[in-house]
Amino acid sequence: MLNINNISYHVGGRTIFDGASGRVAEGQKVGLVGGNGSGKTTLLKIVTGDLELDKGSVSIRKKCSVGTVSQDAPKGNKTPIQTVLEYDKERSRLLKDAETCKDANEIAYIHQRLADIDAHTAESRAAVILSGLGFSQNDQNRPLDEFSGGWKMRVALAGALFANPDLLLLDEPTNHLDLESIMWLEGYLAKYPKTLLLVSHDRDLLNGVAQNILLVKGGDLTFFTGNYDAFLKAEALNDAMEDAAIVKQELKRAHLQSFVDRFRAKATKAKQAQSRLKALEKMELVVKTSSDSSITFKFPKPAPCGSPLITMHDVTIGYEKDKPILENINLSIYDGDRIALLGANGNGKSTLARVLCNELNPFHGNLLKAGKIVIGYFAQDHLEQLNPDITALEQVSAKMNNGNSESSRSWLGRFGLGQERSDVLIKHLSGGEKTRLALSLVALLHPNFMILDEPTNHLDMDSRQALSDGLNNFDGTIVLISHDRNLVETTCDQLWIVRDGKCEQYFEDMNKYKEELLSSRNSGSISSSDSDDGVVKKQPKKQSRQDAAKVRALLAPLKKDVERCEKILDDAAKKRDYINDELSKPEIYEKSSEKVVEYTLKLAEIQKIIDATEIKWMESLEQLEEAEQNIN
Repeated sequence: MLNINNISYHVGGRTIFDGASGRVAEGQKVGLVGGNGSGKTTLLKIVTGDLELDKGSVSIRKKCSVGTVSQDAPKGNKTPIQTVLEYDKERSRLLKDAETCKDANEIAYIHQRLADIDAHTAESRAAVILSGLGFSQNDQNRPLDEFSGGWKMRVALAGALFANPDLLLLDEPTNHLDLESIMWLEGYLAKYPKTLLLVSHDRDLLNGVAQNILLVKGGDLTFFTGNYDAFLKAEALNDAMEDAAIVKQELKRAHLQSFVDRFRAKATKAKQAQSRLKALEKMELVVKTSSDSSITFKFPKPAPCGSPLITMHDVTIGYEKDKPILENINLSIYDGDRIALLGANGNGKSTLARVLCNELNPFHGNLLKAGKIVIGYFAQDHLEQLNPDITALEQVSAKMNNGNSESSRSWLGRFGLGQERSDVLIKHLSGGEKTRLALSLVALLHPNFMILDEPTNHLDMDSRQALSDGLNNFDGTIVLISHDRNLVETTCDQLWIVRDGKCEQYFEDMNKYKEELLSSRNSGSISSSDSDDGVVKKQPKKQSRQDAAKVRALLAPLKKDVERCEKILDDAAKKRDYINDELSKPEIYEKSSEKVVEYTLKLAEIQKIIDATEIKWMESLEQLEEAEQNIN
């Protein structure tokens, strides 16, 4: 499908690719990963022909359609549904030709071709995609110019998905999406029937979609089998092997150097010493290809505070009294709580955050706060609150108000901004560096209660992991709004859901929330005649006895399928744990590199079995639960 052959590309004196090669086979879903500035977006532009190579070539299978998300947001008076339909160029052209064509044979061909491309279901398919990305039926029929830029970019994404190209290139498609839309997108891309090359900093999205990983690093491309977690394991194994090789080499070098130092002055040993010195000079150094990230988030220890920190009794909030956004909130936040706010964009999560941090007063009810509460608020518009014409050091020093640049530098270092970057004007910092700076300013307050509204915006994978570690080491209370499911699951133990004008505690987990969300979005948008979405549609609760008997008859094979999958998963997990235990032993890297390779390949095979079986197990379990509900 896609062949990348010995490519080199330089820009501004900087090498992006230097003799890099790679291949993406037809039907593969590949996650493109690498650090900020490594060349991921550049590679996509090379594939589309937007950038010209210095050397090498990129070839795509003949008659292969390539699709991307346009960087220019669609606009005008057309509706989202009309706009998305126009992304299918062939359908639009055929419909236009059908209106003007006079030749009977040509008309017959046009209608046959429309049938071949399933044109009669185009509107329902477009509606499914728009619904999944958060557009209600009413929104789908509003003029584009009534939407914000972020929502217009969702339409562009919907159009790229609807076009269904043979090779789909997606560069950070979650940038303008909320958690709920990302969950839907993950399911959609996992079922995408063609070839996909995906750039994302969302770990869950990569794990749920990518079957392979293509690493962009040091001007080269490296292909890994498995999803992102499998890639991390392979990288960890590579690190362990490199560490072992470096230790072995250092011991050998030390031994040779010791001989040279002892005997180079003695006539009887001079030749041997000289030969060892030459061997030492020629010895090829083992260089560690990967290094630990220097990015950290070290939040200060919070001062003690009474509990509950905040109590809300019949609280109603919004911006206009006659148009409340959330009503009758009755919830409390206690010392040490880790709360994630769930709900689609526009439901009121950020409004509630502003009320909690005193930026907005409730219209009605009582909101009580502990006397020693210190709130640190990270707002979505944090970049606008930074002064672009001063350095990060000057911004922090002004907030610290002590004129001590060393303490300011030390503070910035706690958030991954070293001396070199702290002296750069803020307007020249990357988006991720600005986010880290904004978080450092929040932490300067020494809060015991942090409210974080989309803190992962602009952060790469390493920074997101560092933020998760930092929040887990923070002893205070957290309310988090984030579209990063991994951050939510690793840092929060309570879920509050904001929807339908209410905010209530949600007592299920994120997996259950995802199931409910996908079921709701699909059932609200797909007609009963559509079956390609893979959603099991519920039968009426009241069934005849004959129908119930038929359903009971289905339970036996479904239960066997579930049990069979569970047995396979259990056996595979035991094999995986055994291999991981073996690979954790340092001696294996010294004794047998072949054994390491063998175990690594086996581990990849086992992971494939686990991934495929888990999908089958989930499908069987869902069908079993559905059948049991219908019986009841």
